[in-house]
Amino acid sequence: MSDKQWPKRGTVNFRELADPLLAAIKQAYHIRLKPRVLDEGIEWTGLDIGEIEKACCQSPSEALNAFNLHYSYTEQGRNPLEEILGVALRLGIEQGRRLQLERTESAAMPKRTMARARVMARARVMKIDPEASE
Repeated sequence: MSDKQWPKRGTVNFRELADPLLAAIKQAYHIRLKPRVLDEGIEWTGLDIGEIEKACCQSPSEALNAFNLHYSYTEQGRNPLEEILGVALRLGIEQGRRLQLERTESAAMPKRTMARARVMARARVMKIDPEASE
Protein backbone atom coordinates (compact mmCIF):
# COMPACT_ATOMS: atom_id res chain seq x y z
CA MET A 1 0.00 0.00 0.00
CA SER A 2 1.12 3.53 -0.66
CA ASP A 3 0.07 6.78 0.90
CA LYS A 4 -2.46 8.92 -0.92
CA GLN A 5 -1.07 12.14 -2.29
CA TRP A 6 -2.40 15.58 -1.40
CA PRO A 7 -4.10 17.46 -4.23
CA LYS A 8 -1.87 19.87 -6.12
CA ARG A 9 -3.95 22.76 -4.77
CA GLY A 10 -6.52 23.27 -2.10
CA THR A 11 -7.62 21.20 0.81
CA VAL A 12 -9.39 17.90 1.38
CA ASN A 13 -12.61 17.34 3.29
CA PHE A 14 -12.73 16.22 6.90
CA ARG A 15 -13.75 12.63 6.10
CA GLU A 16 -10.69 12.16 3.90
CA LEU A 17 -8.53 13.04 6.91
CA ALA A 18 -10.49 11.36 9.71
CA ASP A 19 -11.66 8.10 8.10
CA PRO A 20 -8.18 6.57 7.58
CA LEU A 21 -7.23 7.50 11.16
CA LEU A 22 -10.38 5.91 12.52
CA ALA A 23 -9.85 2.80 10.38
CA ALA A 24 -6.26 2.45 11.62
CA ILE A 25 -7.34 2.77 15.25
CA LYS A 26 -10.12 0.19 14.77
CA GLN A 27 -7.66 -2.14 13.05
CA ALA A 28 -5.23 -1.90 15.95
CA TYR A 29 -7.61 -1.87 18.93
CA HIS A 30 -10.82 -3.43 20.16
CA ILE A 31 -12.93 -0.42 20.96
CA ARG A 32 -16.21 -0.31 22.83
CA LEU A 33 -18.16 2.77 23.71
CA LYS A 34 -18.47 3.13 27.46
CA PRO A 35 -22.17 3.02 28.35
CA ARG A 36 -22.34 6.34 30.19
CA VAL A 37 -20.15 8.51 27.96
CA LEU A 38 -23.11 9.86 25.98
CA ASP A 39 -24.85 10.77 29.24
CA GLU A 40 -21.82 12.25 30.99
CA GLY A 41 -19.71 13.63 28.16
CA ILE A 42 -15.93 13.68 28.03
CA GLU A 43 -13.98 16.13 30.17
CA TRP A 44 -11.60 18.19 28.02
CA THR A 45 -8.49 19.66 29.67
CA GLY A 46 -6.48 20.45 26.54
CA LEU A 47 -6.04 23.50 24.34
CA ASP A 48 -8.87 25.19 22.48
CA ILE A 49 -9.05 25.20 18.69
CA GLY A 50 -8.04 28.28 16.68
CA GLU A 51 -10.24 31.28 16.06
CA ILE A 52 -10.67 30.43 12.37
CA GLU A 53 -12.03 26.96 13.19
CA LYS A 54 -14.43 28.45 15.74
CA ALA A 55 -16.30 30.06 12.85
CA CYS A 56 -17.50 26.62 11.77
CA CYS A 57 -16.68 24.18 14.57
CA GLN A 58 -17.32 23.81 18.26
CA SER A 59 -14.55 24.12 20.81
CA PRO A 60 -13.33 20.75 22.15
CA SER A 61 -15.17 21.15 25.45
CA GLU A 62 -18.41 21.92 23.57
CA ALA A 63 -17.99 19.09 21.06
CA LEU A 64 -17.33 16.59 23.83
CA ASN A 65 -20.05 17.62 26.27
CA ALA A 66 -22.90 15.16 26.87
CA PHE A 67 -25.52 17.01 24.81
CA ASN A 68 -23.36 17.37 21.69
CA LEU A 69 -21.94 13.84 21.89
CA HIS A 70 -25.45 12.44 22.14
CA TYR A 71 -26.64 14.60 19.23
CA SER A 72 -23.66 13.68 17.04
CA TYR A 73 -24.18 9.98 17.79
CA THR A 74 -27.95 9.77 17.40
CA GLU A 75 -28.63 12.41 14.75
CA GLN A 76 -25.44 12.51 12.68
CA GLY A 77 -24.13 8.96 13.05
CA ARG A 78 -20.76 10.04 14.46
CA ASN A 79 -19.45 8.22 17.49
CA PRO A 80 -17.37 9.88 20.24
CA LEU A 81 -14.13 8.54 18.78
CA GLU A 82 -14.88 10.39 15.54
CA GLU A 83 -15.53 13.55 17.54
CA ILE A 84 -12.21 13.14 19.36
CA LEU A 85 -10.43 12.67 16.02
CA GLY A 86 -12.12 15.82 14.76
CA VAL A 87 -10.75 17.75 17.73
CA ALA A 88 -7.28 16.30 17.09
CA LEU A 89 -7.38 17.33 13.45
CA ARG A 90 -8.52 20.86 14.27
CA LEU A 91 -5.75 21.18 16.85
CA GLY A 92 -3.28 19.99 14.20
CA ILE A 93 -4.59 22.62 11.80
CA GLU A 94 -4.07 25.33 14.41
CA GLN A 95 -0.56 24.05 15.18
CA GLY A 96 0.27 24.10 11.46
CA ARG A 97 -1.09 27.61 11.11
CA ARG A 98 1.05 28.77 14.04
CA LEU A 99 4.15 27.10 12.58
CA GLN A 100 3.54 28.81 9.25
CA LEU A 101 3.06 32.17 10.97
CA GLU A 102 6.27 31.64 12.92
CA ARG A 103 8.16 30.88 9.69
CA THR A 104 6.67 33.92 7.98
CA GLU A 105 7.60 36.16 10.89
CA SER A 106 11.11 34.66 11.03
CA ALA A 107 11.58 35.31 7.31
CA ALA A 108 10.49 38.92 7.73
CA MET A 109 12.79 39.52 10.70
CA PRO A 110 16.04 39.95 8.68
CA LYS A 111 14.32 42.54 6.49
CA ARG A 112 13.15 44.50 9.55
CA THR A 113 16.58 44.18 11.14
CA MET A 114 18.32 45.44 7.99
CA ALA A 115 15.88 48.34 7.65
CA ARG A 116 16.48 49.30 11.28
CA ALA A 117 20.26 49.03 10.77
CA ARG A 118 20.06 51.34 7.71
CA VAL A 119 18.10 53.93 9.68
CA MET A 120 20.59 53.77 12.55
CA ALA A 121 23.57 53.98 10.18
CA ARG A 122 22.02 56.96 8.42
CA ALA A 123 21.48 58.64 11.81
CA ARG A 124 25.15 58.08 12.72
CA VAL A 125 26.26 59.56 9.39
CA MET A 126 24.04 62.58 9.97
CA LYS A 127 25.70 63.17 13.36
CA ILE A 128 29.16 62.96 11.79
CA ASP A 129 28.40 64.92 8.61
CA PRO A 130 25.28 67.13 8.86
CA GLU A 131 25.46 67.83 5.09
CA ALA A 132 25.23 64.10 4.25
CA SER A 133 21.46 64.36 3.77
CA GLU A 134 21.84 66.77 0.88
